[in-house]
Amino acid sequence: MEEDRKFLERFGGYLALVVVAVLLYVGVKIVPFGRLFEFETAGETESLALSGQLEGRFVTSTSEESPFETQIDLSGVPVLINNSLSPQLNPHTFEGKKPQHSFITYTVVPNDTPIGIAEEFGIKPETLLGGNAFLSEEASALQPGQVLIILPIDGVLHDVRSGDTLEGLAAQYGVPIEDIIAYEPNNLEFPYRLYPETQVMIPGGVRDVWFWTAPQLPSRSGTSDSTGSGIAPQVQGTGTF
Repeated sequence: MEEDRKFLERFGGYLALVVVAVLLYVGVKIVPFGRLFEFETAGETESLALSGQLEGRFVTSTSEESPFETQIDLSGVPVLINNSLSPQLNPHTFEGKKPQHSFITYTVVPNDTPIGIAEEFGIKPETLLGGNAFLSEEASALQPGQVLIILPIDGVLHDVRSGDTLEGLAAQYGVPIEDIIAYEPNNLEFPYRLYPETQVMIPGGVRDVWFWTAPQLPSRSGTSDSTGSGIAPQVQGTGTF
């Protein structure tokens, strides 16, 4: 017995190693070696699948027949975007209101004069000219059958041209800018833009009048005296525009 005990103490460790080796060998024969670590492979596959989805691709699980991962490219799949709640941009720039005037008209009859027409409507003769620019271009412009604009107040109806500004109009007609803005039918609001081919009323303004001046006649030589001889006579007007 003493010898058996010594034998086990001496060779027991070696016997244990042999038994373990035999068990491992038998286990490999019964169960494939790869399945011993199947839980690790599954975990890695799940992790790869998750990361693949985040990167825009899908990774299928691995198998014995296909040990390499299979990737499906999703970059070409259309992405649907719903913009129904997004604010719509307005491509149009700011455009203010344009002037809106309402005028009385008068048709000229024979023997009409600017003064008579102005008195009939309670306006100044200059205002009749202010609403009808063509009257300032020719002395005999007032003709029967013509249609005249009768302004509601004394002033000038200005035809807006490109480049016109409120400051320029105020300086041209000698009126305050505030008076032009305050006239409601002009529809002037900040930033006070003027639009070509429209008309702006200038309250209190006076249109420049065109005067025809006769050419100077040559004086007679040696006839100048205290009576004014040698001074060219001036042609008198007719009293009409």
